Formats: sequence, structure tokens, C-alpha cells
Amino acid sequence: MTKRANLATNTWRTFRVHCRGRYVGYFAIALVAATMVPGSALAQTPILPPGAGTSADPYLISQIEHLVWVEANSGSSSGKFYTVQNDIDATATVTWNSWTGFSPIGTDTAPFAGFFNGNGKVISNLAIMRPARDKVGLFGVIGGGGLVKDISLIGVSVTGSNFVGGLAGHNSGGIISGCSTIGMVSGVVAIGGLVGVDWGTYCQGFYWPAWLLVLRQWQLIWQCVRGE
Repeated sequence: MTKRANLATNTWRTFRVHCRGRYVGYFAIALVAATMVPGSALAQTPILPPGAGTSADPYLISQIEHLVWVEANSGSSSGKFYTVQNDIDATATVTWNSWTGFSPIGTDTAPFAGFFNGNGKVISNLAIMRPARDKVGLFGVIGGGGLVKDISLIGVSVTGSNFVGGLAGHNSGGIISGCSTIGMVSGVVAIGGLVGVDWGTYCQGFYWPAWLLVLRQWQLIWQCVRGE
């Protein structure tokens, strides 16, 4: 006897087992549907958060897709305000973009230069797996005038090449304050638990590694050039 039940993420098949002609019970096999879905189909989708981006009416970040929108519009982030409204579960990011995960916010040509208030909230299980990319973290590059404060990352898993951090790969003239990360960060050169390389103002933060791949992961910031 065989019965099947198709679920959103798994296909379960239950089989009746015989051994030498004798019935001995049932066993179940879970066939993960994700293995049959092309990675390119699992892309991150930006959703415009509510708000006007002003100090009086900031963009209100309440889901991971809002952060995708921030990433897609990092080039116009200067002078804009963002406030996280609640804890955000980022578990789904592990399958995004052909299994390379979340795309970091800010690049050298379009750094994040807004005011990001984490509001004491937590982003959990963020996954970024880009071993060939430099400047990797939730924020790839924080530019001059940028501020990131009061956000915690728990269960973060970040892999990059050079300038890699759980929160930010490169703080290039911005301010980081009151942030923390717990998880795994790995790369080749300039790897920090919180920030890879800081050329801005670093006020305070905390990193506790859940798994150590590289000795330098124990460091909060790998290199602080002009920061405090």
C-alpha cells in the first residue's frame, strides 16, 4: 500500500515494508521539492515599505522583502530614514538568487548612506553565500553620512571573499552603533564578526561566533583605519 500527500515544500511518500514476505511496518521518505526547483526561480522580491523616508515619516521595515527594496535603492538612500518595526525572519534567504542568498545592501558605486534605525529588533537566519564577491554582509558598503544603529543579527551565515562581516563588509565613512551579530562569517582577507573593514566611526557592538572557520572570525572588526 502506498499513499502520497503533496505539500508546499515537501512530497511525503509512505511505504508499507515487507521483509521476507512478512509485514514489518511503514517508513516515510520526504522528497524536498526545492531540489526540483531551479535556483534562478527563487529570487528575492523587493517590496516598497510604507513611509516617505523622512525623519518624521521613515520607511517602516517589517519584512525581509523591505530590505530587498532598500538594497535595490541603495544608490538613492542618502538622507533617507529607515526604521525596523519588528523582528524579521530571514530564513528564506538561503534559497534566493540561485542559492547565493541575500544581496548585500550597498556597493562601492551605490553605498548605503541613509539612517537605518534597527530599533532594538532582531534579524534572524540571514544567509549570504557569495565566495567570489568582496564587501559582503547585510550591508556591503556603508558610505559617508550613513548610520546603522541598534540592530542585531542572530544565526547569520555570511560567506564572501575580502572585506566580509556579519553586519557590514566595509564601513566607508559611516557610523555604526549599538549593533551585534551571532553566527558564522567566513572569507579570505579582512573578515570581522561585525564589520570587515571600518573606515568610519564605530561606536559599539558585539559579536559571538557560533562556528569558527577562520581564526580572524573571532575579531569584532578585522581592520579599523580611521574609526574610533
